[in-house]
Amino acid sequence: MKQKNYNKPTTNQLSANIIELQNVLTNLIYEHQDLKSAFASYLEFKGDSDKWIKWINGKVKNSKKTSKKTPTSSKKKKVG
Repeated sequence: MKQKNYNKPTTNQLSANIIELQNVLTNLIYEHQDLKSAFASYLEFKGDSDKWIKWINGKVKNSKKTSKKTPTSSKKKKVG
């Protein structure tokens, strides 16, 4: 098989791609913050903060009980 010759990206192309990724990540962070604040204001408006905290704590406790170990974490390490 013939090997394809790929051109290496230039420094300008790399920097442009990095800047584009930074912009995308920044937008995602802002959208996440907007969603968090909207959800928090909704809970405050409904007055369900205490119910929400109890529900979340219950879900966290249940997820810890039902979490399964990965196959590699359950294997015992052999010494020597």
